[in-house]
Amino acid sequence: SAENEIILVSSGAVAAGYTKLSIVKSRIGNKQAIAAVGQPYLMSVYKNIFTRIHAFTQEIHHQTIKV
Repeated sequence: SAENEIILVSSGAVAAGYTKLSIVKSRIGNKQAIAAVGQPYLMSVYKNIFTRIHAFTQEIHHQTIKV
């Protein structure tokens, strides 16, 4: 069997979080809270979808520190 590697980059944490936490998005603190709720929810949705096709999922964080 052939092996394939797929990398999915997603920026839907705020949109996903807003479905769970309906607060005003215009305030930065609220947007951060919505994203904090949305990120694990979004990852669980991806995991459920990819599990159906026996695909492994992993979340990778990248942070650039500027001095």
